[in-house]
Parts: sequence; C-alpha cells; structure tokens
Amino acid sequence: MTEPTSFVFYSSSLVLLDWAQRFLLLSVAGFVVVYALTKWLKPYNTGPVWAVFLGWLFLTSSPLVPGVPQSWMEWTGLSAFILDDPCVMLPVDRVDSLITQSLPFVTNTELLVIAWGVIASGLLLRIIYKRLSFVRIIKKASPVNDIFWLNYVETLRSDYGISRPVSICHSQSYAAPFTVGYLRPAIFLPSDIVADLDRNTVKVIIAHEMAHIARGDDFSVTIQHVFNALFFFNPVVRIAQRNLNDARELDCDCLAVARGKIAPRDYGLAMVRVLEYFKGSLTPGLPVAGFLNKDIKSRIHGLMDTRAQQRGWLMASILSLVGLLLVSSVLAASKPAPRLLPQAQAQALLKPLRPVHPMPGANMTDHLHLGSPLGCLIPERDHYHTGIDLTPQGPGTAVFSVAPGVVSKVLTPAGDYGQLVKVEHANDIHATYVRLDRVDVKVGQPVGRGHKLGESGASPATNHVHFELTRGQDIINPELILPH
Repeated sequence: MTEPTSFVFYSSSLVLLDWAQRFLLLSVAGFVVVYALTKWLKPYNTGPVWAVFLGWLFLTSSPLVPGVPQSWMEWTGLSAFILDDPCVMLPVDRVDSLITQSLPFVTNTELLVIAWGVIASGLLLRIIYKRLSFVRIIKKASPVNDIFWLNYVETLRSDYGISRPVSICHSQSYAAPFTVGYLRPAIFLPSDIVADLDRNTVKVIIAHEMAHIARGDDFSVTIQHVFNALFFFNPVVRIAQRNLNDARELDCDCLAVARGKIAPRDYGLAMVRVLEYFKGSLTPGLPVAGFLNKDIKSRIHGLMDTRAQQRGWLMASILSLVGLLLVSSVLAASKPAPRLLPQAQAQALLKPLRPVHPMPGANMTDHLHLGSPLGCLIPERDHYHTGIDLTPQGPGTAVFSVAPGVVSKVLTPAGDYGQLVKVEHANDIHATYVRLDRVDVKVGQPVGRGHKLGESGASPATNHVHFELTRGQDIINPELILPH
C-alpha cells in the first residue's frame, strides 16, 4: 500500500538527521585518530592524510548518494554501520533521531532539513558568485605584454609539465594575486605588485601560482568549498579543510622551489617581502588559496627543514586509513543493524506469552518485507516494511495489547504516523502499535492480555494500523501470532 507523500519526505528527513548525528560522531572520532597520527609520525606533507580523512567522511555519508550499492561498502568496514539507516530497515518505534530528542522545541524534523537546505543552498550560491566575480576580474584585466614575464611563464609551464595554455594578466581591481580556471588557467597579478616589487619577488609569486595550476588545485579546492557548504554544521570538517589548505600551500612552496629552480632562502625572503609589502593584511577568500598566508613562519621553516622533508606521507596516509576503518568498524559493532529473528527462535519466545490478535476481525493488508535498496536519498516505503498493516472495517476500531506487559512509550511522531504506543512484554519482547487516533493508556501503566490501548483511524485519514514486534535490535515477524 502506498504511503502519503508527506511520509516519504518525513522518512527522508529522518535519514538525513540520522546520518547527520552519525556523521558528527564519526568525524570527531576519526579526527582524533588522524590528528594523533600526524602529531606522532610528523609527515612533511599532511595533505594526503587529511584528504584520506575527508574521503572517508564522504563514504560515511553514503545515504546521500542515490544508487550506491551497500554491498560495495563491505570491504571498508562501514557496511554494518550504514545498514542502520532507516532507508534499509528500521523499526518504526526507533524513527526519532537523537538530534530531535535532544531538541525538545523541534516538533517537526522537516524544519531542520529545510533549514539545512536553505543554508547550504545559500553557501553554494555564494561560492558560485565569488567564482564568477574572479572570472570577471580576469576578463577585465589587462594582459601582461612584457616579453620577460611571458617567457618566464612559458619556461615554468615546461618545467612543471603543464600542457594547458596559461595566461597572465594584471589590474588594480584586486589587491592579491590568485589563479583561476580549469581548462585555460589564468594568473592574476595586482598592478602595484608588478610595479613596486623587484623581479625576483614577482618570480616567486608566479612560480607559486604555477604550482597551484600544475597540481590542479582550482578544481580540488572548488570541491572542498562545496563539501564545506554541504557540511557547514560540522566544525571538524572546517578544521580538516584548514589543515588541508595549509598542507597545500606548503606543497606548492616545495614544488615552486624544486621545479622553478629557486633557492629555498631566496623563496623565503620573497615571502617576507610580500608580507611586508601588504603590512600584515589578511588574504581575502580566493578560489585557490593564494600566495599570502598568515602562517608564513611555518612555511619558511618547512622549506628550510631538509630532515623534515624526508618524512614521507605514504605511511601516515596508510595508517590513517587503517585507523579510520577501525573507528567505523568499532562503532558499527557497538550498534548492530536490525535483523529478522529466525522463526523457530521467535516462536519459542512468543509461546509463553500466549499472544492474542491486536485487532480481531481486521484484514492484513501489508506483510513484513525487509528489502535493501541500493542506497537512497528519498526512501520509498515499499522498499521496507518492518511490521504488518491491519485494516479494520472502519475507523474507531479498538486496538488491544497482544499480551500482558507495561506501556513503555506513548508519543506522536512528526508526519502522518498518528499516535504510537509501545508495550514491553516478557522475554524482552516489545509490541508497537502505530497510526492510532486515540490512546487510552499512559507510560508505566500495566496492561493485561486483550487490554484496550486505543482506537484506529489516525488523522489525516488512514485506514490501517501498523503493528510490529521487536526484541532488542531484532525484528520478529508479527504474522507468527495471528491465527492462520
């Protein structure tokens, strides 16, 4: 039976909120591992290590990637953790996210998702606007016609192994040098820099910007900005990206020294001269992190420390990946995915309860089915159903407790669930009744076999009651208690 459209949106909001809380937990745990390894191993270039960390975070967000088979994730150690998503299977009594439980003023999970969408969209539009503004600066700038600089750019292009044509321009419209362009990159220089600084200093600036082009940083940093816009709510992402940016600048410094044939001392002196020229002003936000940087001191030390340059990044990256997979595996083991309890075991547990029908005379209109969709952004209800649907002859039909127990939960979830009642029975078995229009019991109240819990007919109009049985993380087929 097809659920209302609002349920589909509500389900997707739960997927996003459930993912967000796990994403925050995983990012903090993973960050601690990576940060500890970088401090212990002290690799010269930490960029690949932080790139591994951000890539691992992206894999943990697979519910946002439609059509990614969960089986592809098995080798990463993440599959069991990912399978805890509502889009695969999740008993309905566990749909409320920890986020919404900790924020009592949030009565509708859709509002959080809408707020995230609005803020993320605004940040993405800001990225587009800033990029277009830099493109406009390049188009309005005057090309550099000095044959010395044109020959120098061509020499660097050959030394760096850059096949794309690189243009160089200047104007007074922007105060700092930058590089922009994927296929036809351009280097922008403020006219004052070209006029006021000596040639050796300008050569260092151009060599640094050419290093960004050789590395393809314009594209990778754009991806970073998009990642940051989508995950703006996670401070760990910002810290990791800042570390990645610092590592990128240091790598460009080393590449400029090696390929541009510049002595480390001369390169460092040029950095100091540029810093003095701007009198300590901060670098504006650029599409590619520019030559200027507040942490010039550490970059100069990095250039001069030849022993540090011998410490490779490969071992640190491998150990970081191993540590991150261990983190995800441990967290997965601590919260196993739901599973269907074998029939023989379920019958043995149910027999002492002597359960009765929750709605005598009602027809079963939907069965238990636990399909596994291939990753989902908006999960369809038909992909999974963790209980059965009982359709009475009409609204207002009484709903009864299937066995003696104690009412453990009474709530009204957001969306079109109506009201929910959960009863705890012997053998740690829980029965959940959803889509009730009226509830006649309260939390902590003992109920007997056949005790009336409420009535069917939730608003907005629904013609069935959803009923499910669970034991811990396990799902019990409710059809086992129905007379055949």
